[in-house]
Amino acid sequence: MRVLEIGCGPGVAARAVFRRIGHGQVVAIDRSAAAIRIAAAASRAECEAGLLELRTVAIEDFALTGGEPRFDLAFAQHVGVLDGRDPSDAALKRLKAALKPHALLFVEGMAPIPARDLRLLASGFAAIAFQPCSRALPDSATSDARSCCLPRAPTGDGWGQTPPSSRAPDRPASEKARQLSILQ
Repeated sequence: MRVLEIGCGPGVAARAVFRRIGHGQVVAIDRSAAAIRIAAAASRAECEAGLLELRTVAIEDFALTGGEPRFDLAFAQHVGVLDGRDPSDAALKRLKAALKPHALLFVEGMAPIPARDLRLLASGFAAIAFQPCSRALPDSATSDARSCCLPRAPTGDGWGQTPPSSRAPDRPASEKARQLSILQ
């Protein structure tokens, strides 16, 4: 399984996600070179083993490298460009291009905004499901990722069940639908 974290900061959630999935790769990006340096220092073993890759890049500029596989899941926590206020669609277009068909995107820290929803649909995300967490969360990347994103991620190897209400309906493969699941 390949997972993309957008706005990884010091890499706490990226490391927690990898420990949870136990296989595959987590790619964590942040526009801040300082944040990536901190994440790299704290994630040396994971990076050296090829389990975690850190990149200094904003999601608006993110692109897969030649032959790099798309992601099964992406998540972001308190990332300004994805909170619905940014009028640019650059981040959504880059994100859509990086995700596999029917991949999941979890965005924590935003409220439903009709204009943003229209931009998401126009960008090719086929299903939008707002799923508030059932408990108050501390302002901690690790707690947020473990308690909300991971239990709702695709089934397999300890990930838990995706709620039926957040699954995209069956579609022909040619439609390449995406699913967006937003956490408030």
